[in-house]
Amino acid sequence: METRRAGKLFASLNDDVVKLVVSFIGVVNITDLKLAAEFFHLCSFFKVNLIPYVWSERDFVDLGHYLRGKLNSFSFLSCKLTLHNIRIKGSTYKHLADGLVTNTSLIELDLNCKFIDDVGLGNLASALKSNSTLTRLDLSRNNINHLGVTSLTSALKANETLTDLNLAHNRIGALGVQHLAELLKSNHSIQVLNVRDNRVGGKFGVKALAETLKANASLLKLDISHNRIEDCGATAFAEALIYNQTLTVLDLGANNIFFRGAKSLADALENNETLLEFKLYRNIIGDSGVSAFVKSLKLNQVLTTLKLGFNNINNTGAKDVAELIQANKSLTDINLRGNLIDDEGASVIANSLVKNKSLKKLGLSKNNIGHQGAESLIKALKFKNNLRISMSVPE
Repeated sequence: METRRAGKLFASLNDDVVKLVVSFIGVVNITDLKLAAEFFHLCSFFKVNLIPYVWSERDFVDLGHYLRGKLNSFSFLSCKLTLHNIRIKGSTYKHLADGLVTNTSLIELDLNCKFIDDVGLGNLASALKSNSTLTRLDLSRNNINHLGVTSLTSALKANETLTDLNLAHNRIGALGVQHLAELLKSNHSIQVLNVRDNRVGGKFGVKALAETLKANASLLKLDISHNRIEDCGATAFAEALIYNQTLTVLDLGANNIFFRGAKSLADALENNETLLEFKLYRNIIGDSGVSAFVKSLKLNQVLTTLKLGFNNINNTGAKDVAELIQANKSLTDINLRGNLIDDEGASVIANSLVKNKSLKKLGLSKNNIGHQGAESLIKALKFKNNLRISMSVPE
């Protein structure tokens, strides 16, 4: 009976695994499949997606037992657990947490959009103190605030395996980010941190995080977009980039950054030797901001991706970008979508492509480019087999 209940819970499996199981065992109804040892020996990688039906308290008790028991006995497996469309009460997370304490197979846990509050996160956090295999935890789109982050960061100080933490679209605020900044001073395993859309603002929280980045040697990717950090926050990150030697991806999109913040960031990039992707879309840097980046990136030959979409850039900025395309040899992806560039700016950019050998992607959609500008870009493409240009032209 217990095996059948476990089989019901783990009914929706990776499609390739399902086909393999059906052909090998001859079972048509996967929902009734018993979780026998022969089944697990069919694959070395196993992705678990739990089916969206009404879960009872007993179901979560079973899940906890399963994580501690049967699944744990197959130590050669690398498992991912995703709970899709299942609403979970805070108290029931204790059963899931109980299973995580001793589990040695689960490497990824996706709890995206599960209505997790601070109580539920507190239960999960206690398990992370002991868990030694989980590498990725997705807690995005929940109801977590700074109190939940306090529990989480306290637990992760002793954790040495988690490398990817996603807290996007919560409401952790400046206090929550400050707790994360403190965590990064002692935790050296986290490489990817996503705090997108968390009501952070540009005050002490973001400044604390930027200050921590000056000395942090483990974080590789940071997404703090959609948080209205403004120029003061941008300036703080600019100072961090002068000292940081490990960060490769930084997303500062949609943060109400104007020229002053953009100028600080551009100056910091001039001598930065590690950042590969820089995203500043949906801000208000204008042509002056673009000019500052062009000046710096003529000297920086490391950055590969620059995203400046929706930034009030017109033909003056487009001409500066054209100069950059001619001078820079490292950029492979430039995105200028959603700006104010028309045929004149497009033609100048098209002419600059002739001498460039590195650019692979150029985003110009949602500008004011008409047929004349489009024709100039199309002509340039005749000599560029490896270049893709995205643009939208009115009928």
